[in-house]
Amino acid sequence: MCKYFYKWDFYSYRKFKNNLIELCNRFSYLQRLPERWFNRLLISFIIVSISSFTFLTISCNNKTQIISPPLSLPPQPPVQQSTWDFVGLAGEDDIGSILVVPDKPWIIFAGIMSDFSGGTKGKIMKSTDWGSTWKKVIDSISSGIIIIDPKNDNILYASLGPLNDCVPGVIKSTDAGESWFRIDSMMQLTWEEGAGITIDPTNSNILYASVSGYFGGGLFKSINAGASWYTLPLRWEGRISPVEAGVMCFAVDPKNPNELYLGLNWVGYIMKSYDGGETFSVVHDTSEGLPSNIVVNPVRTNVVYLGYFDGGFRKSNNHGISWEREKSGLPYRSIDRLAFYKDSTIFVGSGWDNNGGVFASRDDGATWNKIGSLRIYALSIDEQNRFLYVSYGIASNSGIYRYKITQ
Repeated sequence: MCKYFYKWDFYSYRKFKNNLIELCNRFSYLQRLPERWFNRLLISFIIVSISSFTFLTISCNNKTQIISPPLSLPPQPPVQQSTWDFVGLAGEDDIGSILVVPDKPWIIFAGIMSDFSGGTKGKIMKSTDWGSTWKKVIDSISSGIIIIDPKNDNILYASLGPLNDCVPGVIKSTDAGESWFRIDSMMQLTWEEGAGITIDPTNSNILYASVSGYFGGGLFKSINAGASWYTLPLRWEGRISPVEAGVMCFAVDPKNPNELYLGLNWVGYIMKSYDGGETFSVVHDTSEGLPSNIVVNPVRTNVVYLGYFDGGFRKSNNHGISWEREKSGLPYRSIDRLAFYKDSTIFVGSGWDNNGGVFASRDDGATWNKIGSLRIYALSIDEQNRFLYVSYGIASNSGIYRYKITQ
């Protein structure tokens, strides 16, 4: 018996139509029907399929309400195991970020960076049909990172990199990416590098913006969803860090959001905070390269993965206290992108040398296999449908590609 029922979600029906309990759970985030329909607890649910349309009927006290779903959703792309399929945005060779909306994976965003040498300006593109077609939602920017609020998929943030007529910073959308506005008025940014943007997975009001510029690097924090920001001083051992070195990468522990990790430019330090960024300590002091990516395992948060632009891949099993190199089957030099899938599966992308490509590990980084020779600049995962999305940066075949992850 249910006291409340919620309006129709066609994607939920298609995915869970054989399990009414899961179906009912999927409706819990949607708008309630009028209370008068539920003055009695005895409610029966009948799902009736007529031709290509599906209706949900709710019967209560001999009265029936019929709720119809949206007419259709974009058909899912064909599944081809272990092959790379072209998705779209042909000719775009500076795609710096790809975002697949978690609960609506047919919606994809692509952030495109400006190209100073080519004279082109960046933009953000949006697809609502698995990448078959795209529309421009904002232009004359240089976008390197796009993230989504894990509790509200209408809210997105994007970082802005350098561009002649658009200073670096952060922009926000509250209407699913259709329009954008700046939220960086209290940041001190320089021209040469933009800000990375990270959201606290447990509190959507808390944001971090990391800046990697040599003359203006640093870390900013907001506790009101970007309405205002303050600078985190990056103190450790009573000193101020060399903030001019800049913050290259940043991560929040998903189970303990007061634990933060960051990698510094030029000096290569990996630093950690246990108090939400008020103080930091150096946990990895190395000259092996420039850190490019930090990822905390969302299930086993004691495990932290680290990629270097020219120093390979590292892993910590003790919350970043010590690090070990994992190399078998993986080129040493450059790790540009790094993503955790699930269980013990990790994907990395390398694009700086002839040994580059896309690599997968299914044993938590101990061994690696090359699954693609693409020179990539962005990497994103659709966990629901087991798709890996990457952007390819060679002009003759540039664009976004999709790979079906095998079980």
